[in-house]
Amino acid sequence: MTFNDAINYYLKMISDFNDEMLDFIRTNKYRNTSFEEVNQAMYNNPDVMVSHMYASFLKIKNI
Repeated sequence: MTFNDAINYYLKMISDFNDEMLDFIRTNKYRNTSFEEVNQAMYNNPDVMVSHMYASFLKIKNI
């Protein structure tokens, strides 16, 4: 993984968080209403978890 890859993963994570926040602001409801829904949408979703894992490396290093 390159530094640019890590930056792109970080930007994706921030975008995902912003999308969730904006959806909540618009609807006044969370997209997922149970742990099972969250588990499927995030924790059990390799695309999401891999990008968030690599993005977290930047946060740990304070870059």
